[in-house]
Parts: sequence; structure tokens; C-alpha cells
Amino acid sequence: MVLMHMRGTPETMSRLTNYPDGLIPTIATSLLARVAEAEAAGIRRWRIILDPGIGFAKTSAQNLEILRCMAELRDWPGLRGLPWLVGSSRKRFIGEVTGEELDAREKRGWGTAATVVAAVQGGADVVRVHDVSAMTKVAKMSDAIWRV
Repeated sequence: MVLMHMRGTPETMSRLTNYPDGLIPTIATSLLARVAEAEAAGIRRWRIILDPGIGFAKTSAQNLEILRCMAELRDWPGLRGLPWLVGSSRKRFIGEVTGEELDAREKRGWGTAATVVAAVQGGADVVRVHDVSAMTKVAKMSDAIWRV
């Protein structure tokens, strides 16, 4: 079961990007609560995967912060040892950073590759991507570099 951090609905989440207690602590606290709810509902801990929710109620700067701080999230008390999924493929923030138009998602491959590298370096166990063949190579190379 994948537990993802997000606020609101797809219609409202773009207005819910204020994190007065800090982005990483808020994500961690929210996911801790979701893990507790899942376990209380009978989901075994070994069946849980966490997702920081890149693109869901986050600004471009916040999405980049998540990628920079994956190791901190993975090491958060109560979340240690759980696998993490990062789904950054072709997201809007990649287009904003690289200058690709919003309707040119298929042109965001190089930016996606960089986010996959950052996710793997930060300890992500799973990456959700569109271009599976190319990103498999990126993930394999990243694993070879950082997961010795």
C-alpha cells in the first residue's frame, strides 16, 4: 500500500502550499499518522510504501526541497526502514525549471532523469516514470553510484 502526502483535492491543492511548521517536518508528521492509521486498520508495516507527494500541494521550490531532503525523510523517527516511492516524472516543476512549455510534457525527459538521480541518491526505493526504458538505465547507474 502506497501512502502519499497530499493536501486537499486536485482542484484545491494548489492553494494549500503553506507549511508554517516546515515542509519536511509536515510531510513526515502526516505520513507518520497515515502509517499509524494503516497499521490500526490491519495493514502490516512491511506492506507499506511512503510517497512524499511531489507535485501535490507543493510549489516548484518545495518539490526541489523534497528531492534534496529525501535522506532526512527516510531517517525520520518512526519512518526509518520503510521503503519510499518518488513520482516526479514529467511534472510541471520540471518544465518550470527547464523552460519546457506546460503542454510539452514529453520534452521533460532530461529533467526527469535528473530527478530520478536525486531520488535514488536520497534513498528512494521506487521511482514512478513514464519513459521506463531510459529511466531504468538512469536508475541502474544511480544505484551503481550510491548503493554500494
